[in-house]
Amino acid sequence: AEALIEAAPDAGYPPVPTGVLDADTVWRHVLTSRFRFTEVAPGLSALLVWAQDPTRGGRLPGEPPEVVQALANRLEPSAGLATSLILAATAAGHGAETVALGLVCTVLTHPARDHEPDLRAAMVRLEPKLVGRTPSLEEARAWAQAAEALARHELRRGSTLGRAWFNQAEALLGELRVEAFAHLSDLLPAGRAQRIAHWGRLLDDALGKKLMRVGPELEAAALAVGDHALSPEEDGRGGVLMALRLARWLEAREKEGDTPAADFQQAARAYAQEGGFVDRARAGVRDQGHVDALRRPYTTLLERVETLRTAESRRFGELLASWAEVPPNQAGLLVVERLLDAVVAPLAKDARVLLAVLDGMSYAVYRELQESLARHHWIELEPEERAPRGPVIAAFPTITTISRSSLFCGKLAKGTGGVEQKGFAQHTGLVAASKAKKPPVLFLKGAKKGSKDVPLVDPRGLGLSKQVSDALHDPQQQVVGLVVNAVDDHLSKGDQAFPPSTVETIKPLEDLLQAARASGRVVILTSDHGHILDWGMEYQRDATGGERFRANDGNPADDEVVVRGPRVAESMGGEVILPWSEGRRYAKKHHGYHGGASPQEVLIPLGVYTADQVPEGWTEAAGGRPAWWTGVTELPPAPVRVPMPVTPKEKADFPLFQDTTPPPAEEDSTWIDRLFASPAYKEQAERAGRGAPREQHVRAFLAALADREKLTRDALLARVGVPGHRFGPVLASLRRVLNIDGYPVLSLEEDTVVLDLPLLLTQFELE
Repeated sequence: AEALIEAAPDAGYPPVPTGVLDADTVWRHVLTSRFRFTEVAPGLSALLVWAQDPTRGGRLPGEPPEVVQALANRLEPSAGLATSLILAATAAGHGAETVALGLVCTVLTHPARDHEPDLRAAMVRLEPKLVGRTPSLEEARAWAQAAEALARHELRRGSTLGRAWFNQAEALLGELRVEAFAHLSDLLPAGRAQRIAHWGRLLDDALGKKLMRVGPELEAAALAVGDHALSPEEDGRGGVLMALRLARWLEAREKEGDTPAADFQQAARAYAQEGGFVDRARAGVRDQGHVDALRRPYTTLLERVETLRTAESRRFGELLASWAEVPPNQAGLLVVERLLDAVVAPLAKDARVLLAVLDGMSYAVYRELQESLARHHWIELEPEERAPRGPVIAAFPTITTISRSSLFCGKLAKGTGGVEQKGFAQHTGLVAASKAKKPPVLFLKGAKKGSKDVPLVDPRGLGLSKQVSDALHDPQQQVVGLVVNAVDDHLSKGDQAFPPSTVETIKPLEDLLQAARASGRVVILTSDHGHILDWGMEYQRDATGGERFRANDGNPADDEVVVRGPRVAESMGGEVILPWSEGRRYAKKHHGYHGGASPQEVLIPLGVYTADQVPEGWTEAAGGRPAWWTGVTELPPAPVRVPMPVTPKEKADFPLFQDTTPPPAEEDSTWIDRLFASPAYKEQAERAGRGAPREQHVRAFLAALADREKLTRDALLARVGVPGHRFGPVLASLRRVLNIDGYPVLSLEEDTVVLDLPLLLTQFELE
C-alpha cells in the first residue's frame, strides 16, 4: 500500500472499473509507476535490460528488503528462476553489472566445475554482489542463458553495449580469480584469445613432427575457436579453419608421397579440383599470421605447404611448355578462345544468358565466390553428358589484351574495347542463338576508342546503368556479356589486404545477379586469366614484356619456362619466357600480377548458374570439394565434442584444457514435435505455400544441429541425407519458414550453418 501511495501520479490513479482494488491492479501500477517497468510480466532478458537502466533499475537500491522480496515473488512466474538473484544484485547497487554477472555464470556453471574446485569456490565468492546469497546451479544457469541471449542480440545489432558487458565480465572473472577459465565462454574476447593460444600450441606441436598428423585434439581445438561468437567477426577470412584445412591437406600429401602429374591435362585438373582450395586457404592463413600466438606455427605451416606447392608449380610449368606446342584441337582441354563455341552459344539456344567475365579472377577467388553464390541460392549446373567444362586455359601471355580478347572474339586475338565488342557481336554461334535485330551485346568498363563505352553502374549510385538494366530485362536480348573489373582493379593497388570475394563485395555483381534472377537468365561466370599475389616476390628489371612475362632471350632462369606455339601472341614472336614460380616479377610492386605460367594465372574458373529453371542438357552440379576441405571423410554418426587433453605443465599454468566435455545429453526431440504443432510454424508453412520445406528435411536439419547448433555444410549434409546439389534450395526453404520476420533462427556464415536454438524457442513460443 505504501509503495502504491508513494508512486501515485499527481492527478491520482484512474478509477478501478470494477470498483474493487485487486492485487493485479495494484501491482500493475507499482511496476509501471514506481519501478517503471514497460510490461507487467517481463521475461528474464527484459528484467536484465531494466536492471541496466539507472532511471529504472536504479530505483531499487534503498528499498526495504521486504519490497525487494515481494517484487521477486511477483516477477518470478514470468521471469523465472534467477529473478531474485538479479533483483538482489540490483538492490545492492550492481544493476549495471547484471548482464556481466550472467556472463560470468556461464563460466562458473560449465560442466568443468565438477572437477575444478576453483570454479565452485568462485561461485561462493559472488556473495558480496548478491547481498550474501550463493546462487544455486539452476539459478545461475538461467541467469547465464538470459545474459548470453541478450549479449548475442547486441552483437548481431553491432552495438558497442555487448563489448562493455564483456569487459565487465572479464574484470569480474579476475576479481573471482578464475580468469584462466574465460575460454569456457563462447562470448568473452579473453576466452577466444585463450582458445587461439591453445590451438596455436597444438598446431606447433603437430608441425614439429616429421610427418604431419591431424588428430582429434587438434580438430577440437580449431572447432573451439570457430565456435566462439566473435570468430566470424574477428577471424579474418576464417584463418583458423583455413589453417586446419591446410594441415589436413599437408597430412594427406605427406602420406601419399610425391606423385607428379603425368601430363598437363592431369596437372590442370588437379589444380582446379584441389589447388585452388589450397591457395584460398593459404591466403586465409596469411591474414591471421600477425597474431602472436599463431605467428610461429602458421609460418611453419605455410613453409611446408609452399614447398609442396612449389614442386607442383614447377611440374605444371614444365608440362605447360610441352602442351603449348600442340595445336588446340589436340590439346584435350577447353581453351579460352573456344569458350563461346563450347559453352555459351549452346546454352543460349535454350535460355537467355548473362556471360559475366570477372577480369583477373583466379581459382582461389572463385572458390570463395562459389560459396557466396550458394548462400544467395544460385544453383550451380554441369552438363548431363560429358562436355568441356573447366578449367579453361588462358592464351599466352596470360594478360587481358591477349586472353580476354580471345575469349570475346572466339578466336586468338589481341586488343580490347572495340575489338572485343565487334568480335562478340559477330560471333557465329552467338548470332545464331540470338533474336533478329538483337545481336549479342557486350558491356565494357573504360572501353577504348572505337567502342561503346557504357558504364555498368549508374553514375548517381542508383544501381545498374539504364543500358545494362534494359539489356538484361529485355526478353528479346538472348545474349548479354559484360566485364566486372573489381578483382583486376584491386591487383594494381599496392596494399596487401585483399577483400573478401563475395557477391556483395565484388561490385556490381550483386545488382547484376538480381537482374539476372528477375529476368530468368542463366549466368555464366568466368575470367580471362587468373592472378598471383605478391607474397614476397623478387623484382627483376626487364622492359621486353610485362608484369610476369618477357621476350625469349634464350636464357630462362631456373624458375622460368619458354612457352612457344600457336597460342602464344604473335606480338611476342610466337614464344615467350614465363615464370612458373610465385617469386618473380618484372614490374613495380602491386598487390598481385598476371601474365606468367603458374597455375594461378593460366587456369580460368568456369561456373554456370541458375536461380530457377535448369536448361535442357544440364543438371544440378554435384559437390566437388576435397575431403580435407570438408573434414568429413570419417564422420561420426552423431555430433561429438572431443575433449582437449592436458599435460601436467598446461594444467599448472592454464587449467582450462582438461576434459571439460559434458556427458552426452539424452536425446530430446520433444521441442521439434512442439515446433510442428505450434500455431506460428503452421502459419509460416502456410505462407510459404509450395516453397515450404518437407517435414523430414526440417526434422533432419534440426536434429543434426540441436547438439552443436553449428555445423559445416558438408558435415550437415552427411547427417541429413540431402544431396549436395539440393542443399541450397532445401536450406532456403527452411529459412523461409523458420526465420520469422527475418530474425536469423537459421543462418549461413561462410561455409557453416548456424541454428540459434534460444531464438527459435522464443519465436515459436516453445519455452
